[in-house]
Amino acid sequence: MQRENKLPTVLILIDHMFAGGLERQIVELLKGNRKQRRFYVVFSSIIPGGQWEDEARRYSDIFVNVFRKYKYDIFFVFKLFRSISRLRFDVIHVFGWISSIIGCLVALKRNVPLVNGTIRKAPFKLSFKDRVARFFIKRADCIVSNSIAGLERFRISSRKNVFVIKNGIDFSRFESIEKEKVFDSEAIVICMVANFSPMKDHMNLLKAYSVVRNEYKNVKLLLIGRDRGNLKFVQNLAFELSIEDGIMYITDTNSPEKYIKGSDICILLSTQGEGTSNSILEYMALGKPVIATDCDGNREIIKDKINGILTNNDPQSVSDSIKLLLVNENLRNKIASNARIVVRKRFQLNRMLDEYSSLYQKVVGRRLNKR
Repeated sequence: MQRENKLPTVLILIDHMFAGGLERQIVELLKGNRKQRRFYVVFSSIIPGGQWEDEARRYSDIFVNVFRKYKYDIFFVFKLFRSISRLRFDVIHVFGWISSIIGCLVALKRNVPLVNGTIRKAPFKLSFKDRVARFFIKRADCIVSNSIAGLERFRISSRKNVFVIKNGIDFSRFESIEKEKVFDSEAIVICMVANFSPMKDHMNLLKAYSVVRNEYKNVKLLLIGRDRGNLKFVQNLAFELSIEDGIMYITDTNSPEKYIKGSDICILLSTQGEGTSNSILEYMALGKPVIATDCDGNREIIKDKINGILTNNDPQSVSDSIKLLLVNENLRNKIASNARIVVRKRFQLNRMLDEYSSLYQKVVGRRLNKR
């Protein structure tokens, strides 16, 4: 890897590259950087084989792949530590609680600055993994979140060297997308893009949809996401509510954009809050009216009834929000138009690249000045 003068090399270490908002953002960062060359990238994923891993490999300068003999190979961490410790880099940027631990060790060994970007959510209550991550996050030279809400929930917003860098979207990937209709042309489609996990509230959405469908027979529900353990419970509830004939599940795509474009209303209900939701940003970029859980992170993006609708998660509130958009075309169009303007103004990919590049230069320069 030949380096141009003054461009830092960043070791990006992440727990995994399975389908999710963070992983999508990592790909956006790597791809945008490859086009504009703000820094060099050494990339490694703790858990191999995620849906976005090939994209990360394609847009990295060096991809570190450590072979595991079996799933619970405890020596894997030592092999990874040894492999990345031999490489040349100027700063480490970690994402995830396991990566936070390894990143701290490598940073100490190599005497390079550590940037921690693990805070990508704003949970109402920190889990055990969150508390472990918080311990190591606090030991980084620099902490980056994609939301103010995340920093506040992890109780580190008042610390020095804490930054918020909002998600960046490559809007060019939406320009040539054709609508993908999975229902008949008369259907009004409500779409939710979210993995089937305890973090997302598919259950209350189904209950709300059951209420809406009693009045609007042509409303359909499109659920897009990978199964993270909850899909069977969602499908069982749909059967119990006798609404399964109005629902379509898509569980095998990394590119939901064409389905979003073919939908009429987009929704995201979360059980544990949000940081900056990539799904919401993609809804807005495609000019769709958005309904989202009323929580701190979503309030950083959405102004209620201006560029989206914020709702409580109970079925009555959600169904009322859906029906409000169904009956009020002017409101629906206003929200969709404002949403597109906001996301294109505040969540540009170039802005994200500028901010990360500036941050890397700053932490590297600060460390050099201390030597």
